[in-house]
Amino acid sequence: MGITAATIVPAIVAISFAAGLNLYATVAALGLLGRFGIFPLPAELHMLTSPWVIGASIVLFLIEFVADKIPVLDLGWSAAH
Repeated sequence: MGITAATIVPAIVAISFAAGLNLYATVAALGLLGRFGIFPLPAELHMLTSPWVIGASIVLFLIEFVADKIPVLDLGWSAAH
């Protein structure tokens, strides 16, 4: 299954929408999809399939998820970004 114009446009739209929701979740999802061969990533994005990148993005997502629930921590997390 190769990437064609018919598949890349919807993928770009979906990825762009997901990145707007949460960058870390998007990176983790793309990494997992590419790692398990569900969605073939372009060669430039193969680094996302690294277990280190997937793990780091999941950890950062969890930190952001928790930080979002605590007002003072949320302010600090947002300021750091």
